[in-house]
Amino acid sequence: MTYKLGPFYATTATMQHPVFIHRNDELAHPTIIMALMTSDLKEASDYQWMATQISSKVNNLVYGTDGEVALEKGFETVFPSKASTAKASIHLRCFTHLKEDMLEALKSVK
Repeated sequence: MTYKLGPFYATTATMQHPVFIHRNDELAHPTIIMALMTSDLKEASDYQWMATQISSKVNNLVYGTDGEVALEKGFETVFPSKASTAKASIHLRCFTHLKEDMLEALKSVK
């Protein structure tokens, strides 16, 4: 289903995510709810608004981004992944974008 939330269109889906495993069965992957979203403006404040709407229902979140800086900044403001508490959120990056970022960073290192 697709929902219009402010400047966003969010489409929900579910999948068994291979990054996560069940505690008692390493071959079993839990089913997770996913939301794929788009924004008309791609501004950090828009994504922060979206994250704030989600935070009214959940305390912490596992979320993934594809390297869109505004998306990361907006969500990190509401769901910090570097918090020193057990309530810290988990931010996953798209492997392709993470690899590109790492290779770019390595160019500046001798």
